[in-house]
Amino acid sequence: MQGLTTSVNDFLDHFHFSEPTRNAILAEIKDPAIQAESSIFDAPVFTEQVAYRTVELSSGAVLTAPSAEFDEVFTKEPVHAGVDGEYKYSTVGSVVTEKVARSK
Repeated sequence: MQGLTTSVNDFLDHFHFSEPTRNAILAEIKDPAIQAESSIFDAPVFTEQVAYRTVELSSGAVLTAPSAEFDEVFTKEPVHAGVDGEYKYSTVGSVVTEKVARSK
């Protein structure tokens, strides 16, 4: 997206953010007119501000990847055709590190 002209709304649509994520982002924008205002996307600035994207599934799985690469790292497929809400995520890679923690 580097260098492309886009709006906040177009950006959110492009990355298929969930409704709660969209609402959280839009709540930070004080002037609603800015949501539709177009500007040139600056990937380095975006990466500085939002380095990682995390998706938590109802199964308890937590998926995290660099924001700019999330949709390339994880493949997202609907589980039931025509039914919105339940998805299968998949990826391929070797284990680099593994952690056990008390909480998220």
